[in-house]
Amino acid sequence: MIGYNVQIAVDDKHHLIAGHDVTVDGNDAKQLSRMAQQAKANLAAEALEVVADSGYHSRAELQHCAQKQITPYVASRDTSSSKSQGRYGKQDFIYDEQRNVYRCPAGEEMSFVGKVKSKTGLIMHRYRARQCRDCRLRSHCIKPETDL
Repeated sequence: MIGYNVQIAVDDKHHLIAGHDVTVDGNDAKQLSRMAQQAKANLAAEALEVVADSGYHSRAELQHCAQKQITPYVASRDTSSSKSQGRYGKQDFIYDEQRNVYRCPAGEEMSFVGKVKSKTGLIMHRYRARQCRDCRLRSHCIKPETDL
């Protein structure tokens, strides 16, 4: 299949096109830094802030931007397989920033219990409700082999 992927960077202050490109890439994951650098050059800016949707989220692209004095604000992708496996996803849990707690779909408060480092080096915060072990929705929240 032949197709094209059109990219446009817009200056939010003047609402003018600050950069454009056409690629044959099937998605936007490798487009952010190139488009941001083009916009930065065309606007003759020393530094730049860019906003993009989750389709542009790529760790390498975010790092390239940072190296070029470009601050990216990009939504992260939901890479969790929870939904496809019949479990709740992150969006089903409500975060209370002031109290640093989550409320689970069963309505229970989940407290911070510690940090762990993922295989990729990310620091992840762990939360757990006291009632998880006996919860009727447990099978929809966590993997069956998870030890509480």
